Amino acid sequence: MSQPFPDTLDVFADGFTKSQVDIIDAVSQGRGIQDPTATARVDCVSSLSRVRSQINGVLSQFTVGSGIGEISTSTVILNDISYNGLSAISHNISALISNIDTYREHSERISGLTGVPDGSTLPDFSSLVGLATSFNLTKASIDKAKGRPVVDNFSLVFNSIVGDAQNRFALIKNESDNAFNNIKEKGRFFSNPYNSLITDSNTKFKGISAGVDSFAAQDMNNFNTIVDFLNKVSKGTVIAGLAGQENTHTRFLVDNFVGGPELKEFLRKADEESNQRVLF
Repeated sequence: MSQPFPDTLDVFADGFTKSQVDIIDAVSQGRGIQDPTATARVDCVSSLSRVRSQINGVLSQFTVGSGIGEISTSTVILNDISYNGLSAISHNISALISNIDTYREHSERISGLTGVPDGSTLPDFSSLVGLATSFNLTKASIDKAKGRPVVDNFSLVFNSIVGDAQNRFALIKNESDNAFNNIKEKGRFFSNPYNSLITDSNTKFKGISAGVDSFAAQDMNNFNTIVDFLNKVSKGTVIAGLAGQENTHTRFLVDNFVGGPELKEFLRKADEESNQRVLF
């Protein structure tokens, strides 16, 4: 019969400071974490909603039909823009607002604000940070050894929430803040490129299934690229780490997999360098 562990046994624990414990408690309870795109997203949606409301106000003044006082969808109702043209802008804005909310779920997840839902193809925040850190350090080590400048490779996996999406929110808001007045004054000269921006942004804020053009899909592609890179480097690291260990079981086994003359020569040189360090 098993016996309970005595209370007097030593417990070896990490040396957290009081402040670090406070941080851990706050984060584990969901306090203080934020989505970096939240403010820009809310401002953008607010501006879009205002434009849509102003456009719908104009559309509501007309009735489409064939009766007296009614108009056709091709009737010009604002500057040189038809009812259909103005209605299309309103429809596209509504679709964009919906897709921005879809992106919100993605950005909150990779920000660590929410957990990973069932069926997700991206890891959680902690795993992403670990992956990005490993990728950044590995790339820096390789670049330094090759005499190349060391650059930031950490933020790649968080690209949309610290870069592309932020910039797109700002662009949409900037164009939308005075969009209705510009539509009234400039007509299609403004509405056509504005509608193109809205349509393109619809694709950008769709989910991963939208393909490479969406921010979420780009994040996923970056994640896959990093995982593939680290897996390949890991294979090379195993062999490189055996330099100077010729008379070992592991090296004997690995030597059976090293068949290319170029790789054999690299390994021979690495053996020499390792042995010289030992002799020195």
